[in-house]
Parts: sequence; structure tokens; C-alpha cells
Amino acid sequence: MEKAPSSSSPSFGKPFYQIFKEANYDFYKIDPLLFAPAKYIINNKRSGRTFIYGKFRIDILKDSLL
Repeated sequence: MEKAPSSSSPSFGKPFYQIFKEANYDFYKIDPLLFAPAKYIINNKRSGRTFIYGKFRIDILKDSLL
């Protein structure tokens, strides 16, 4: 599960325009991991344990919008 969140992509954290430009403006060349959810929360009903992978990065969102 550590590889599932979008943060596992080597392009994570870059502004989308920069990623798109690096892919020669070909949407299909962009790493698909970037389109994965930012955070997964899995609850094990048997054990009662909760597993959290990834996290929300509000700072990256703000940088992309400003």
C-alpha cells in the first residue's frame, strides 16, 4: 500500500503545468500514479487497527492554484 498514494510518483510535488510540459504536452505520458488518491485509510474490522497511507498536501494545492 505504500506505493498506492499519488505521493509515490517521482513527479509528485511539481506543478501540473511543469509535469505536462515535461511530458511534451501528451497527457498519456504522465505517470498514472499522479492520478491516484492522495490518502488511503483502511480499517480492519477484525483487529480494529487502522492503516493510513499517504497524506493531503495543502501546500502543494495552494502552490498550484496561486
